[in-house]
Amino acid sequence: MPVINTRYLAIALVLLATQVLTLHLLGQPWMSASGQILIWANSPLSPETSQQFADWYSLSHIVHGLLFYALLRLCCPRLKLGVWLLLAMGLEIAWEIAENTPMVIEAYRKQALAIGYTGDSILNSLMDTLMMALGFLFASRAPAGVSIALGLGLELLAGFAIRDNLTLNILNFLISVPFIEKWQAGYALTAVFLAPGPLGSQRDIPALAPAAKLADKAPMTRNLPAALAFCLLALPAMAEARVVLQNAWFRALPAGLPAGGYFTLRNNGAQRVVLTGAQSAACGMLMLHQSSNSGGTSSMAHVTSVDVPAGGSVAFAPNGYHLMCAEPKPEMKPGASVAVTLLFQSGEKLTANFAVRNAAGR
Repeated sequence: MPVINTRYLAIALVLLATQVLTLHLLGQPWMSASGQILIWANSPLSPETSQQFADWYSLSHIVHGLLFYALLRLCCPRLKLGVWLLLAMGLEIAWEIAENTPMVIEAYRKQALAIGYTGDSILNSLMDTLMMALGFLFASRAPAGVSIALGLGLELLAGFAIRDNLTLNILNFLISVPFIEKWQAGYALTAVFLAPGPLGSQRDIPALAPAAKLADKAPMTRNLPAALAFCLLALPAMAEARVVLQNAWFRALPAGLPAGGYFTLRNNGAQRVVLTGAQSAACGMLMLHQSSNSGGTSSMAHVTSVDVPAGGSVAFAPNGYHLMCAEPKPEMKPGASVAVTLLFQSGEKLTANFAVRNAAGR
């Protein structure tokens, strides 16, 4: 191997080592907290997203590579391909580090599809860099028109499948666009079915049964072909989504004290819905509670149901309705996210990730 290539390789390894060390110092885990190692994590609201080898957001990193190649070829035409690749890796790794800082993580959590986002695992972050490199190398060998078509195709595919992509991600990060937030929030009702697990069942919405069977029979439960087929078959159910959960979080208290769960439940349908309970593996018991103040005396009581009127919403907030997580498990800690399934009188279920904050709500 020529000496120059060996130097390129050494620099690339130093960049990757810097990425790993910095993420480790930032407190990011090496792999998913579940202990699973998956090739593909399908649902953007699943705790496995940004923790495994690949997910829908991996497509945006391929687009990064296409864009970095075009940018470097335009700005630095006299440099060699190997130098361009190292510069692209530097840009990608700088972003991977930045997006795992507390400030950026908190900014992402304001987006409808990232409420429970806690940053990337080191495994996932390294794979994001690899995806960028694949996109870069593809662009270096393909005609410009093909690279442009690929980039647009990946953006449209991700937008169709999960209502998010690189373009929307950047837009939501910079400004708040209400109609986009509402459109993305509508994904929440079906997200549980795209990532089958112990808290969700594809049986809850009959329209998804064919897709569920297809995914179950796939050689790998999170592989891309099954995911694409699932999205196509799930479109009717997505269109009918009427209950949306937003701004979901828990306030974790020290010494194993009960944690309070807060969120807003919006009913876009023409009939009222009735919330009757909730479940979470992160709680020994999870109950619906209501706090009230009468004559200067505060009290809290268990409630069996909460009505959400047609076209209306109910806020679960301090000093009002809330979830009471008794006997919280170790995973109920600030900075983490936990899955919660809401149960309705109709038999439907809605699962979403709740961000866990500290006693001050941060």
